[in-house]
Amino acid sequence: MVESERRRRPNINLAFIGIRLGDVLTLIDRPEETCVVVELESRLVFHKGEVKSLSAACNDAYGVQYNDPSAAWAYDGETLNTRRQRFEDYHVM
Repeated sequence: MVESERRRRPNINLAFIGIRLGDVLTLIDRPEETCVVVELESRLVFHKGEVKSLSAACNDAYGVQYNDPSAAWAYDGETLNTRRQRFEDYHVM
């Protein structure tokens, strides 16, 4: 594995990938499980009656510690990871 692949990616920037306050995110494998974005910079969402981080919402939804919430949460059917990659690829060109 290349050294750069071992490093943890920085936290996702929701505004950079076109997510806005009030947008609804769904779990990619459970579209009935949703949360609403309430804070962009600190990536806070409203989920099950509480404001929490994307990670905490993912952990609550799955009932276990989930290491990559941006691979689980989706916007318009596209995971946040996939959106980030698409936006990064576009801006590098």
